[in-house]
Amino acid sequence: MAFDVLGDLIAKVSGESFEAYVRRHILAPLGMSASTLLLKEADPQALAAGHEMSTNGVIAVSKVAPYNRIHSPSFNLLSSVDDMAR
Repeated sequence: MAFDVLGDLIAKVSGESFEAYVRRHILAPLGMSASTLLLKEADPQALAAGHEMSTNGVIAVSKVAPYNRIHSPSFNLLSSVDDMAR
């Protein structure tokens, strides 16, 4: 929750959305062109999903932590392995 509050503070102080601020001040300077905090900007073919096993042994996509833009500061970095290595 603290990261989400910090993200809101950054947005209010900078006058731009948290996602735009991160893109301009962190991702772009590092050359992380395959990274975003917005699901609509991510390549759907490149996305992975968490999985979990039910009590009866069935493995399925986890719905524990669905995308929610309000949690961008604490949760939503969508990135590639190459970008993360930067």
